[in-house]
Amino acid sequence: EGLNDQGVTLIVVTHDGSLGARARRQLLMADGALEHDRWRSPLGLTDVCVLPT
Repeated sequence: EGLNDQGVTLIVVTHDGSLGARARRQLLMADGALEHDRWRSPLGLTDVCVLPT
């Protein structure tokens, strides 16, 4: 988080929901396809869009 605060982009691939929840942006995949693009605002996690499969 400290590196990201300095403008460094980090890409983390994980199945750990608690680790993913710390990210400002989450791209969620299922069966090899992108399903959700979510970002965390100060008010909470928001779906930006749901992509068709």
